[in-house]
Amino acid sequence: MRAERAPARREEEAITARSHPRAPRPPIPTVGFAPSALRVFTRARPARVSRRVRLGGRWFLAGLLASSPAPREGAAQTVVQPAGENLRAAPSGEIIGVVRGDTRVAVVAREGRWRQVDLEGWIWALSVGPTGAGSLQVDAAGGENLRAEPNGPILARLSMGTVLEETQRRGRWVRVRRRAWLWAPSLRDARPPPAAASPGDASPSNEAPPEEPGAGRAPARLAIPRDGVVMRVQPDSTEVATLRAGVSVEVLERRGGWARVRTEGWIPVADTTAAEAEAPLTGVTVMELGEHPERYQGKRLAWPVQFISLERAERIRTEFYEGEPFLLARGPGQGRPIVYLAVPPELLARVERLEPLDRLEVVGRVRTPRSPLTGAPVLDLQEIR
Repeated sequence: MRAERAPARREEEAITARSHPRAPRPPIPTVGFAPSALRVFTRARPARVSRRVRLGGRWFLAGLLASSPAPREGAAQTVVQPAGENLRAAPSGEIIGVVRGDTRVAVVAREGRWRQVDLEGWIWALSVGPTGAGSLQVDAAGGENLRAEPNGPILARLSMGTVLEETQRRGRWVRVRRRAWLWAPSLRDARPPPAAASPGDASPSNEAPPEEPGAGRAPARLAIPRDGVVMRVQPDSTEVATLRAGVSVEVLERRGGWARVRTEGWIPVADTTAAEAEAPLTGVTVMELGEHPERYQGKRLAWPVQFISLERAERIRTEFYEGEPFLLARGPGQGRPIVYLAVPPELLARVERLEPLDRLEVVGRVRTPRSPLTGAPVLDLQEIR
């Protein structure tokens, strides 16, 4: 009987091998399976089916007998912690953007303490261009926002040169996707809690995934030794700070004799509240501003100007972000030279009601004394008097 079945079995195996030439042939176990064990295996959904094998007169999927598959694409939904996190091209690699807090991403792979994710959203079409390889890249000099929908909430800020996959267009907006890496401790599970299983339900599909070692525990911390320690950008690289004895730091990663750490503290900065309360400078002309840029950089000026038009910055205007509204006006001084006033959202409605050649008294802070493109000064508009 066994000799009669051999040709048929070899024929079936040859057909299977031709249908799946790339799949390696799995070893056939010699141990038997209890009926309950077979029921658990067959109820689990395989990530990939590569070949069928025959055990005890029945056919089974070889994928079910292999080790646990990698996470399926989009299998886990997570949320970036409120502080946000760097988006990287590879684990510990180049930073290609910053993902904002409470942004949902789809985890597709794991590598140690890193998670590969799919990030999708809408980006302003004029801020991206073709790469020549069928994809897009961010062309805006200062990067561009990725939004949940056109003109919607910001999900991330993508750096110039970041390559993206286009999935849809709507007017001047493009829906894009990018697969990249995030630091796992900055993510939290966003999936709803699993429904309570009935006492007799032993299906693995209703069980929570095994917890990663160390997950949910308080982060490891280090105390700086008595002599203090120098903190560097990378091992054996540029110094960025000196931590004194007694400072406690959170350990994020270990690499040989180095540890990547995080700490918090306060540093002195200029009191911007007091600066805003100071009276703006008057009588400063556009020519004086151009002759002494270091003297007036960041200063508040009160200027009489004549409104010409309300414009939107193009990509070439690197002193503005793309699409930023600004006033084109004539400023104080001989010949009434051209000046630019960047308009904040809270003043936009008022500016839109102005008529050409209206004369105004404005207060603005010097963003740049000389525009790289025209040489004219750029101020951040703060008041219209």
